[in-house]
Amino acid sequence: MRTLVFGPMPEGARPDSHIAAGAWCFAGREDKFPGWDGDGPGAPFPLPPDPFPDADAILDAARSANAEVLRLCRLFAGDGVSEKFSLTAFGPFLLLAAHMLLERQKRVLDLIALYGGERLRVETVPEGDFSFGDSLDFMLRGVQNPSFNHYVYSRILESAAPAGWEAIENPKAAPAPSFVGPRRSGRDLLRRALLFLLPFPPAKGFGLWEILLLSCAVLLNRREMPDASLDFAAYCSAPPRWVFPAERLIRRCLPTALAEALGKPLPKTPASSRGRIGALRGMSPAYSQDDAYCLRLGVLRAGGCRLFGIQHGANYGNLKSVGGLPFEYSQHAFFTWGWGAGHANPANAVPLPHPALLSVAGRHKEEKAVLILVGAEMSSLSYRLKSRPQSGALVAYRRAKIAFFNALLAGKTKDMELEYRPYFRVAGGLEDGSYVLSRLPEVKLCAGDLTRRMLGCRLLVLDHYGTTLHCALAADVPTLAFWRREDWGMDGQSGETLETLRRAGMLFDDAQSAAARVPDLWDDTERWWKSDAVRAARRLWLERYADIGGLDRPLGRGRNLLAWFKALRTI
Repeated sequence: MRTLVFGPMPEGARPDSHIAAGAWCFAGREDKFPGWDGDGPGAPFPLPPDPFPDADAILDAARSANAEVLRLCRLFAGDGVSEKFSLTAFGPFLLLAAHMLLERQKRVLDLIALYGGERLRVETVPEGDFSFGDSLDFMLRGVQNPSFNHYVYSRILESAAPAGWEAIENPKAAPAPSFVGPRRSGRDLLRRALLFLLPFPPAKGFGLWEILLLSCAVLLNRREMPDASLDFAAYCSAPPRWVFPAERLIRRCLPTALAEALGKPLPKTPASSRGRIGALRGMSPAYSQDDAYCLRLGVLRAGGCRLFGIQHGANYGNLKSVGGLPFEYSQHAFFTWGWGAGHANPANAVPLPHPALLSVAGRHKEEKAVLILVGAEMSSLSYRLKSRPQSGALVAYRRAKIAFFNALLAGKTKDMELEYRPYFRVAGGLEDGSYVLSRLPEVKLCAGDLTRRMLGCRLLVLDHYGTTLHCALAADVPTLAFWRREDWGMDGQSGETLETLRRAGMLFDDAQSAAARVPDLWDDTERWWKSDAVRAARRLWLERYADIGGLDRPLGRGRNLLAWFKALRTI
């Protein structure tokens, strides 16, 4: 009888005796199973197919999970609390939980379809005494923790496992019970104070004096504007059909900060949000994980305050599904990096050049003949239903890095230095930097500030879609990219715009094709980068998704700040 493993793969396991439910079974244990992914001396473990065949399926699942978020928020609002409050305060945690559970349930059902007719042993985790302090704690110790996911899979299997599967309970595998709050530095405490006090929140790319000035613009907004916030239902479809008590598990995981607020009377609405339709406040990206901040914004929303969001990275306006976008797109306004309406998800878009892009605009100046390959996050446990490589696809994605460097090394010129920039480590993540560098001694680690290194390299190569693409094109860094189309589900217009990059020889569908292009342009990268086709492709992408005010003369910081000031006065 074989064993189906949902938690960490036990030592001594073999492919003929153990079935891995997913790549996360090897997270943090890859050294014990060399070759588990087919790249090494050991025996490979076949992985089941990822649960969603394409980006449309991911989007459909996300909208279904969003419907569960809306249902639970209305249920919480039934305790005498307004729906605006419950959706703002509890929504981000509920979205994180609902997206995770729907993805995990789909994996279990797919495994039942594959192995339901076979007698299998399945190790399960019993109920335990655990709690989460806040949503960030839930993300790190819960959603991205293979051991906690083993607990979640055990709860699903209790209701869904076929009769032929024998559950073997392992009390030692119970989730960790304790929560230790983060230690905050003086700078963190100051930033947090500003987050709660200022109507324009601290945001990447904005200096303190700019935040203070734009906060004044928000306070000066006295237009009697009705709230233009969109109905959250616009991002929902039919609610999911759970095969286990999902609501009970979600309530079981409710962070302490939110559980204590549930059912209590609302705090007094701040005077700044009462008696005036035009009351306005910015929403920081911290909203996705800071429960105390969510509760604060919930009180403001319940008092009639309008909220605006600010794009803080790529994916927005480009990918079909971006986890928490309903809470940002649906607000009274959402400041974007250049894109407007006409996308798969409705948004009250306000396009403006962003200071984070303007700070690097046109600043590339080669300092060293180095090629830098930049990698993406290697989390093997999906934490939101998003158009990005799923857990199993990460195995092929990681292998493509090796294929790129190997193809490049075969025809490398003497003056070419090669560096790899891994993503920072995440809980439940597969090995990244050590995986690449241990296999390729000719490749060095790209350390230090990525922006500085990028601005001085000869050629930047990206093996994924993300924020670095926007920054590189804004900075005028010669850039090549390659990724599998099926891994990054683009919204319609974004997909069309990417085709201009492909036609210009900037974007490829596989590592080998990208590597084959490098020797042709290495000795005169500047001439290639300044060619008409590349200039046109870069211009189109920047105009639509990374606006800097002009290709040759980027908008000055002062003029841009004035544009933000005027927009905040009038939205």
